Amino acid sequence: MTWMACRSLILPILLLVAGPLMAQDLILKGPSPAQGSLGGQSRIVLEWRVQRGQQDVRMLAPPKVRGLAMQVRGPSRNEMTSVINGRVSKRTTLSWEVILSPQGKGLYEIPPFKVRFGNQIKRSKPSQLRVVENLAAKDACFLEAKVGSTRLYKGQSLEILLSIWIDESIMNKLTVGRLDQHQVGAILQAPWLEDFPAGVVIKPPERSDDFLVGLVDHWIRARFVGSKEKGERSYRVFEVRRRFLLNREGTFTLEPATVQVRFATRYRRNLFGEVEPSSTADGFSKTMVQPFEVLPLPTKGRPTDFSGAVGQYRLSGFLSKTSLAVGESTQLTLKLEGEGDFEFVELPELDDLPGFHRYSRKMERFPDHVLARYEISPVDPGLDSLPAVEFPYFDPVEGSYKRSRLEKIPIHVRKPDNAVELERLPEEGGKLVEGVDDIFDRMPLDQAPPKGWQPSAMLVLASLAAPFLYLLFWFLLWLPWQRSRRDTLGQRKRAAHAHFLQNLDSEGALPAFSLYLAERMGWQPGEAASADLSDRLNLSGVPADLAARTVALMTNLEALRYGSGGQDATLAAQARALVEELERGTKA
Repeated sequence: MTWMACRSLILPILLLVAGPLMAQDLILKGPSPAQGSLGGQSRIVLEWRVQRGQQDVRMLAPPKVRGLAMQVRGPSRNEMTSVINGRVSKRTTLSWEVILSPQGKGLYEIPPFKVRFGNQIKRSKPSQLRVVENLAAKDACFLEAKVGSTRLYKGQSLEILLSIWIDESIMNKLTVGRLDQHQVGAILQAPWLEDFPAGVVIKPPERSDDFLVGLVDHWIRARFVGSKEKGERSYRVFEVRRRFLLNREGTFTLEPATVQVRFATRYRRNLFGEVEPSSTADGFSKTMVQPFEVLPLPTKGRPTDFSGAVGQYRLSGFLSKTSLAVGESTQLTLKLEGEGDFEFVELPELDDLPGFHRYSRKMERFPDHVLARYEISPVDPGLDSLPAVEFPYFDPVEGSYKRSRLEKIPIHVRKPDNAVELERLPEEGGKLVEGVDDIFDRMPLDQAPPKGWQPSAMLVLASLAAPFLYLLFWFLLWLPWQRSRRDTLGQRKRAAHAHFLQNLDSEGALPAFSLYLAERMGWQPGEAASADLSDRLNLSGVPADLAARTVALMTNLEALRYGSGGQDATLAAQARALVEELERGTKA
């Protein structure tokens, strides 16, 4: 066979074998958009066509690009079946979505992504993402970070404070994460807030006046600390404060924290007459967190009963009774306060307290102290004091171990109140010794047996009347309360006035008045801004004159929102007065 003939046979064979592999590429689509704004996100889609017999197809870890956070979602599986000339073919495609969140301006070079199937690895083509500053949202928000201390010991608590500054002029225009008055409308990117590399997150106490800030896919609590000036702008400042118990040693550098807000720049009315944003802008701010070092606790001078407490502590305590008989219980209360961790610190067990038997111990934790209550009883009538109690701890300021001491508490212990002198059995001889022998007293056997318990006439009468009293309570109190509880519409109407007064100062006149009308009239949110407001008010029983003034006020408030209305303070006063008239002129 000639070379030309061999080549004509080899070439189709090579194409037949290599064809599927050559056609099987990792397709990259995006980034979309290819030029993003600071604070926004772009998206990359990776597609892989699964060949027959392929198993365990998976995407490897995405490439690391400094300043560019990547979040991979998927894979999603898409199966398509087609019939061509009577031949059935099936196509299966895996796709991954990569969300790109840039942390700064500039051009990002993104290396290829990798997919493994069997022993082979396929790579996508490289890509680029250019990020520019959004001038429309410049200085719309700021983020600041403060670390309590940069040199700490293992077992000590570290506090980090994030301050979120949002321009007051856009607070009522925020469109992301603003579902009610307690949600700020800002999204944080700081994964170490809940997955701290150097220790354990100490859950902050919850308060009823806390606000909510978005963190990836859930809410965290923030505290409003007031309005502050920065340059020529006024900002509302919210604080996210976190404490961490350090349980690892070394030097730690946390990822930069970012905050993003999205606010409306223009509005329009939809088909239903509702006002909605027609264009938005993203505000973005990034801050670095100062690195910190965690030192190991020294071994020199460490007490044998040291439980790991690090801080500066003071121990105090008292007894509920200081004069008692042998076997009688009293409560010892220990209080630990000072500077340090109170979430995990443990007070001594006191199960070997000399001269006492400990029955139980109950711990109560508070943000600034810990209480421990012990039920104890003396076992020796010769005791004249409660022994001293010590609490060992490590002082990080002086770098040494110390003890906080509760000094002896004087007590008086007497013999049991029902104690009698018992004689030993004749074969033993002598008398029993209290506190040494097992039996200290005995019941005289020559007394009359105790009388059985008999119920009084009043108790019998009360038992007979109890079922009737229960039925009376059910019909007069319980059923009306249940009907009122299920009446959610009535609850909204009754609470509308109080909600208006709360929202007037914090949200402004337009949101507060719109929400009041919706709750008071039993409408859906947003119906107060509809074009047929006058007809809705008439159907709800509002007098014609009062309805006309309500429509006029809503028109002025909406005009103020777009810059063509009157003074906000004047309209707010009109809204307050009109609400009072609506309260008198309508029934809840």
